[in-house]
Amino acid sequence: MNLLDHLPACANKSLRSFIADVFDKALLAAYSIPARGAWAPECCQSAEHSLLGWSLQMSKRARRYPALHAWERDVAVAAALVAPCGLAGYLHDHPDRDPVLSLNSEEREEIVARRLVILDAPLRRLRSRDAECGSTLGAVLDVSGDEELDRQQVARITAAIGFMAIL
Repeated sequence: MNLLDHLPACANKSLRSFIADVFDKALLAAYSIPARGAWAPECCQSAEHSLLGWSLQMSKRARRYPALHAWERDVAVAAALVAPCGLAGYLHDHPDRDPVLSLNSEEREEIVARRLVILDAPLRRLRSRDAECGSTLGAVLDVSGDEELDRQQVARITAAIGFMAIL
């Protein structure tokens, strides 16, 4: 499956490269596991729905968020898609766990740590190609801080991806 073929239209080629960079075969496999349990949104409760399907749906919603400026839409799409990467890896390794009902603080920290590891190198490469976009995306995903960023812009994009920012 070519993930990029399923994304909402994304004009920013650097973000498309970032997404391709993040989603290696192992992560794509982790995202493809069926989403079940109390944590999965109602749209994903049947066996054919996965975290990937849910993330793609959320990325399309984020793109349509009315408060976003034009270039922020691509950042919101990327953020919604990669935000649950730590959760995907965790659930792949612990399929019996329901993140809503059974995660303790150590497990939540593990999910955050996984996200940091997964996104570190791809975000560095994105920043080298498009510094503003990479820094903004890092701030939205809460994996980097840059005091020079437009905080209102980060807040708009974070609002567009909603609760996915905390996954």
